Amino acid sequence: MIISKNAVVRFYFELKDEKGNVVDKRNEPTQYLHGYQHILPLIEQALEGKTKNDTVVIHIPPEDAYGMPDEKLIRTLPISQFPSDQQLKVGMKVYPSDKRDFVMVVKDIDGDKVTLDANHPLAGQTLTFEMQVIDVRPATLQEITDQQAV
Repeated sequence: MIISKNAVVRFYFELKDEKGNVVDKRNEPTQYLHGYQHILPLIEQALEGKTKNDTVVIHIPPEDAYGMPDEKLIRTLPISQFPSDQQLKVGMKVYPSDKRDFVMVVKDIDGDKVTLDANHPLAGQTLTFEMQVIDVRPATLQEITDQQAV
């Protein structure tokens, strides 16, 4: 079967950063319902027309992945705003005290000033997405109705 709208697609993938480092790889296949934008549009476009056992490699520019770094997401704060028992180190991940779901990375410590970056670690990078299609099947009526593969 050819990958087209209303096909359920299963694939393994490996995501690499600009240096070729693997940043994401799952032991279980990813499954989605094709044609409903449940995955990045460039990935869905690259898989369109492919079949079982096809390998697809695409390069995703920053603007179609995690965007470009935003200077507004970089802040310098007094070290006194951090718990006194917290041993801050460059590269360390810190979380806001209000438990919001985002991570900041310590980029610099200069005396009593700490620079934090809340940009996604892959912002500004062209990513390489390598996929191996392992199965393609027609979606069931229920999957089409729910717009989600089961």
